[in-house]
Formats: sequence, C-alpha cells, structure tokens
Amino acid sequence: MDDIKNLVTRFYNTWNAHDRDGWLACCNEDITFSAPGGIAGKGFDTGRMFWSLWQDAFPDNVATINVAVAEGDEAIHEAVFAGTHTEIFHLPDGQDIPPTGKRVAIPYTLGLTYREGKWSSFRLIFDRAELMTQLGLMPA
Repeated sequence: MDDIKNLVTRFYNTWNAHDRDGWLACCNEDITFSAPGGIAGKGFDTGRMFWSLWQDAFPDNVATINVAVAEGDEAIHEAVFAGTHTEIFHLPDGQDIPPTGKRVAIPYTLGLTYREGKWSSFRLIFDRAELMTQLGLMPA
C-alpha cells in the first residue's frame, strides 16, 4: 500500500511541477488511458497527447487531491484541476478552442491501476459541460 501512496504522490508532484517525463515515468509503457471527449488509447503516445492537451492550454494548472483511496492494486482520487486557459485548447476530436483567459476549477475522479511498480490504467471522469461553462462557452 505504501508503494501505491508514494506513486500517487510522485504522480501529482510531477504533474504540478510540469515535468512530463517524470509524470510518464510513473506509468508502464503499455498503460491504457480513457477520458471524456474521445481520449482513449494505450502507451506513452497517448500519455503525451493527454499531457499536452491540458498542460499546453492551461500552463499554470495545478491538480489537488481532496480524497485518495487505495485498495489492492487500485487507487481512486477525487481531485480538482485548476488553471487559466491562456493557450489554444487542442481537443482530441481536432477542434481548437482559442484562449478565453478564464480560470477554471474542474472536479474530477481518477481511477488508476497499479502493476509492477507503475500505473497500468488511467481512467478519468469529469463533467465536460462544467468545463465549457467555466470557459464561458456554455451558459450557466
């Protein structure tokens, strides 16, 4: 259990330090990713795409864990992604959202599977409508 907790800490610390290589080093080479908006894939290429999607569009972002639970090989987090949309948001479907200058705070749930000392599965859930509302692209 301590190994999972240490990996959770390293995963969030490298994300918040904007250290892509350190963040990916927490993952197995064949990690599977799934997230709203058509994010689905396997391996570091998908991880780099996910990283760029959020880190490029919200360069001042920080992810903060509110609740983290680990049991067996699974870790579940309730957290908040907060950042300012100052760069183009390149969505996985090919659409681009120009910078809005809006600050967002998006709650999310993340499920991770632990295998051989690293993450083997990354399953993100968040409310896309809430994100678009906070960006000023949908009415409240």
